[in-house]
Amino acid sequence: MTDFHFIRPLWLWALPLLALLVWSLIRHAQQHSHWQKVCDPHLLPYLLHTTNTQKTRYLLLLSSAWLFSIVALAGPTWEKILQPAYHAPVSTVIALDLSLSMKANDISPDRLTRAVHKLRDFLILNRQQQTALLVFSESAHTLSPLTHDSETIKALLPILSTDLMPGRGSRPDRAIRQAGKLLDQAHVKQGHILLISDGIDPKVMPQAR
Repeated sequence: MTDFHFIRPLWLWALPLLALLVWSLIRHAQQHSHWQKVCDPHLLPYLLHTTNTQKTRYLLLLSSAWLFSIVALAGPTWEKILQPAYHAPVSTVIALDLSLSMKANDISPDRLTRAVHKLRDFLILNRQQQTALLVFSESAHTLSPLTHDSETIKALLPILSTDLMPGRGSRPDRAIRQAGKLLDQAHVKQGHILLISDGIDPKVMPQAR
Protein backbone atom coordinates (compact mmCIF):
# COMPACT_ATOMS: atom_id res chain seq x y z
CA MET A 1 0.00 0.00 0.00
CA THR A 2 2.97 2.32 0.32
CA ASP A 3 2.97 2.87 -3.45
CA PHE A 4 -0.76 3.53 -3.70
CA HIS A 5 -1.54 7.02 -4.96
CA PHE A 6 -3.83 8.96 -7.26
CA ILE A 7 -2.56 10.26 -10.59
CA ARG A 8 -5.16 13.08 -10.69
CA PRO A 9 -6.00 13.71 -7.02
CA LEU A 10 -7.80 17.01 -7.71
CA TRP A 11 -10.85 15.01 -8.80
CA LEU A 12 -11.29 13.94 -5.16
CA TRP A 13 -12.53 17.46 -4.41
CA ALA A 14 -15.81 16.35 -6.02
CA LEU A 15 -16.48 13.98 -3.08
CA PRO A 16 -17.68 16.76 -0.71
CA LEU A 17 -20.02 17.90 -3.47
CA LEU A 18 -21.42 14.39 -3.68
CA ALA A 19 -22.00 14.31 0.08
CA LEU A 20 -23.74 17.69 -0.06
CA LEU A 21 -25.98 16.54 -2.90
CA VAL A 22 -26.99 13.34 -1.08
CA TRP A 23 -27.76 15.25 2.11
CA SER A 24 -29.84 17.78 0.13
CA LEU A 25 -31.85 15.05 -1.61
CA ILE A 26 -32.55 13.30 1.68
CA ARG A 27 -33.80 16.51 3.30
CA HIS A 28 -35.93 17.28 0.27
CA ALA A 29 -37.47 13.81 0.37
CA GLN A 30 -38.25 14.14 4.05
CA GLN A 31 -39.75 17.62 3.93
CA HIS A 32 -41.60 17.68 0.63
CA SER A 33 -43.28 14.35 0.28
CA HIS A 34 -46.45 14.72 -1.76
CA TRP A 35 -48.12 12.04 0.33
CA GLN A 36 -47.77 14.17 3.45
CA LYS A 37 -50.02 16.79 1.88
CA VAL A 38 -52.92 14.51 0.97
CA CYS A 39 -52.87 11.71 3.55
CA ASP A 40 -53.62 11.47 7.21
CA PRO A 41 -50.49 11.25 9.36
CA HIS A 42 -51.45 7.83 10.80
CA LEU A 43 -51.58 6.36 7.25
CA LEU A 44 -48.21 7.69 6.10
CA PRO A 45 -46.04 4.85 7.50
CA TYR A 46 -47.99 2.33 5.38
CA LEU A 47 -47.98 4.42 2.21
CA LEU A 48 -44.41 5.74 2.32
CA HIS A 49 -42.66 2.43 3.04
CA THR A 50 -42.46 1.34 -0.58
CA THR A 51 -41.98 4.83 -1.97
CA ASN A 52 -39.14 5.72 0.38
CA THR A 53 -37.49 2.37 -0.25
CA GLN A 54 -37.47 3.00 -3.99
CA LYS A 55 -36.13 6.51 -3.52
CA THR A 56 -33.42 5.24 -1.21
CA ARG A 57 -32.44 2.58 -3.75
CA TYR A 58 -32.22 5.12 -6.59
CA LEU A 59 -30.27 7.51 -4.40
CA LEU A 60 -27.88 4.74 -3.40
CA LEU A 61 -27.31 3.74 -7.04
CA LEU A 62 -26.76 7.35 -8.09
CA SER A 63 -24.34 8.01 -5.23
CA SER A 64 -22.41 4.80 -5.88
CA ALA A 65 -22.08 5.58 -9.60
CA TRP A 66 -20.86 9.10 -8.82
CA LEU A 67 -18.43 7.80 -6.19
CA PHE A 68 -16.88 5.20 -8.48
CA SER A 69 -16.67 7.73 -11.32
CA ILE A 70 -14.81 10.23 -9.14
CA VAL A 71 -12.38 7.60 -7.90
CA ALA A 72 -11.77 6.38 -11.47
CA LEU A 73 -11.15 9.91 -12.72
CA ALA A 74 -8.69 10.46 -9.88
CA GLY A 75 -6.62 7.60 -11.31
CA PRO A 76 -5.83 5.21 -8.44
CA THR A 77 -2.64 3.23 -9.05
CA TRP A 78 -0.06 1.18 -7.22
CA GLU A 79 2.65 1.78 -9.82
CA LYS A 80 4.81 4.87 -9.82
CA ILE A 81 5.88 5.98 -13.29
CA LEU A 82 9.06 8.01 -13.38
CA GLN A 83 8.55 11.28 -15.19
CA PRO A 84 11.38 12.36 -17.47
CA ALA A 85 13.25 15.34 -16.14
CA TYR A 86 13.08 18.55 -18.10
CA HIS A 87 16.02 19.09 -20.38
CA ALA A 88 16.82 22.52 -21.71
CA PRO A 89 16.89 22.72 -25.52
CA VAL A 90 20.30 21.87 -26.95
CA SER A 91 21.89 23.86 -29.76
CA THR A 92 24.42 22.10 -31.97
CA VAL A 93 26.59 23.45 -34.75
CA ILE A 94 27.73 20.74 -37.16
CA ALA A 95 31.07 21.37 -38.88
CA LEU A 96 31.59 19.06 -41.85
CA ASP A 97 34.99 18.61 -43.46
CA LEU A 98 34.86 19.04 -47.25
CA SER A 99 38.58 18.88 -47.89
CA LEU A 100 39.83 16.75 -50.81
CA SER A 101 40.75 13.83 -48.54
CA MET A 102 37.04 13.27 -47.89
CA LYS A 103 36.74 11.95 -51.48
CA ALA A 104 39.02 9.02 -50.68
CA ASN A 105 37.33 5.69 -51.41
CA ASP A 106 39.48 3.52 -49.14
CA ILE A 107 36.14 2.54 -47.65
CA SER A 108 32.90 2.02 -49.51
CA PRO A 109 31.10 4.30 -49.94
CA ASP A 110 33.66 7.10 -49.78
CA ARG A 111 34.34 9.07 -46.61
CA LEU A 112 32.12 12.01 -47.52
CA THR A 113 29.14 9.80 -48.38
CA ARG A 114 29.45 7.96 -45.07
CA ALA A 115 29.74 11.28 -43.22
CA VAL A 116 26.59 12.58 -44.92
CA HIS A 117 24.69 9.43 -43.93
CA LYS A 118 25.72 9.88 -40.30
CA LEU A 119 24.78 13.55 -40.50
CA ARG A 120 21.31 12.66 -41.78
CA ASP A 121 20.87 10.15 -38.94
CA PHE A 122 21.86 12.81 -36.43
CA LEU A 123 19.28 15.25 -37.82
CA ILE A 124 16.53 12.62 -37.62
CA LEU A 125 17.35 11.68 -34.03
CA ASN A 126 17.71 15.31 -32.88
CA ARG A 127 15.06 17.06 -34.95
CA GLN A 128 13.68 18.91 -31.90
CA GLN A 129 16.85 20.84 -31.17
CA GLN A 130 18.42 23.87 -32.84
CA THR A 131 21.00 22.86 -35.40
CA ALA A 132 23.35 24.76 -37.70
CA LEU A 133 25.55 23.48 -40.51
CA LEU A 134 28.87 24.80 -41.74
CA VAL A 135 31.46 23.27 -44.05
CA PHE A 136 35.19 23.78 -44.06
CA SER A 137 38.46 22.99 -45.77
CA GLU A 138 41.05 25.77 -45.78
CA SER A 139 38.26 28.14 -44.75
CA ALA A 140 34.91 27.73 -43.02
CA HIS A 141 31.55 28.72 -44.49
CA THR A 142 28.06 28.70 -42.96
CA LEU A 143 25.39 26.88 -44.95
CA SER A 144 22.62 27.19 -42.39
CA PRO A 145 22.42 29.21 -39.15
CA LEU A 146 20.85 27.72 -36.04
CA THR A 147 17.33 26.58 -36.83
CA HIS A 148 14.68 24.20 -35.51
CA ASP A 149 13.83 23.21 -39.08
CA SER A 150 16.03 20.18 -39.63
CA GLU A 151 14.39 19.63 -43.02
CA THR A 152 16.14 22.74 -44.31
CA ILE A 153 19.52 21.27 -43.45
CA LYS A 154 18.59 17.83 -44.79
CA ALA A 155 17.72 19.46 -48.13
CA LEU A 156 21.32 20.72 -48.38
CA LEU A 157 22.92 17.30 -47.91
CA PRO A 158 22.65 16.09 -51.54
CA ILE A 159 24.70 19.05 -52.84
CA LEU A 160 27.59 18.65 -50.41
CA SER A 161 30.79 18.10 -52.33
CA THR A 162 34.47 18.89 -52.02
CA ASP A 163 34.08 20.92 -55.24
CA LEU A 164 32.16 23.56 -53.27
CA MET A 165 35.22 24.70 -51.36
CA PRO A 166 37.36 27.54 -52.73
CA GLY A 167 40.63 26.27 -51.24
CA ARG A 168 42.48 23.13 -50.26
CA GLY A 169 43.66 21.87 -46.91
CA SER A 170 41.78 21.21 -43.71
CA ARG A 171 41.49 23.80 -40.93
CA PRO A 172 39.13 22.48 -38.24
CA ASP A 173 40.33 25.29 -35.96
CA ARG A 174 38.67 27.82 -38.25
CA ALA A 175 35.53 25.73 -38.34
CA ILE A 176 35.39 25.69 -34.55
CA ARG A 177 35.83 29.46 -34.37
CA GLN A 178 33.06 29.93 -36.95
CA ALA A 179 30.81 27.59 -34.96
CA GLY A 180 31.45 29.64 -31.84
CA LYS A 181 30.38 32.77 -33.70
CA LEU A 182 27.11 31.13 -34.74
CA LEU A 183 26.37 30.21 -31.14
CA ASP A 184 27.21 33.74 -29.98
CA GLN A 185 25.00 35.31 -32.65
CA ALA A 186 22.08 33.17 -31.50
CA HIS A 187 22.80 34.14 -27.86
CA VAL A 188 23.34 30.50 -26.91
CA LYS A 189 25.15 30.35 -23.57
CA GLN A 190 25.97 26.67 -23.79
CA GLY A 191 25.98 24.75 -27.07
CA HIS A 192 27.63 21.82 -28.78
CA ILE A 193 29.96 21.68 -31.75
CA LEU A 194 29.92 18.44 -33.73
CA LEU A 195 33.06 18.19 -35.86
CA ILE A 196 32.92 15.60 -38.67
CA SER A 197 36.26 15.00 -40.34
CA ASP A 198 38.56 12.22 -41.53
CA GLY A 199 41.48 13.57 -39.55
CA ILE A 200 42.64 16.48 -37.42
CA ASP A 201 46.12 17.97 -37.27
CA PRO A 202 46.89 18.47 -33.55
CA LYS A 203 49.17 21.39 -34.46
CA VAL A 204 46.29 23.61 -35.59
CA MET A 205 43.84 22.82 -32.76
CA PRO A 206 45.34 25.26 -30.22
CA GLN A 207 44.42 28.02 -32.69
CA ALA A 208 40.75 27.15 -32.32
CA ARG A 209 40.45 29.04 -29.02
